[in-house]
Amino acid sequence: MKKEEAVGELLEETAQLLEDLYQGGFSTVSEGVERELERLCVKTSAYGMECLSQLLTQLLERYRAGRHRMQGEERALLRAFAMACTYVETAKARNAHDAAAAYYGEK
Repeated sequence: MKKEEAVGELLEETAQLLEDLYQGGFSTVSEGVERELERLCVKTSAYGMECLSQLLTQLLERYRAGRHRMQGEERALLRAFAMACTYVETAKARNAHDAAAAYYGEK
């Protein structure tokens, strides 16, 4: 598998998880989603996407902290979520550009 394909798959996994979080609501997160967030934190870090890994870690921490408050701090949670979404969309565009450059560079 080429680098661009592997990165593309990871970005798609992350985008899907962010969509699931959005559709499920910000007040409750299942244990399965938490485990998936933890897994993606590790995997994105291993792929050298430290910024995305940190954003996902922040998102996970904000969800966990929100469980122990009567009225959560939604601003920090939404900020982490929005930044992660922006990162993923920007990285997808960059990855598509890199894939095209690699393809046409081979010809």
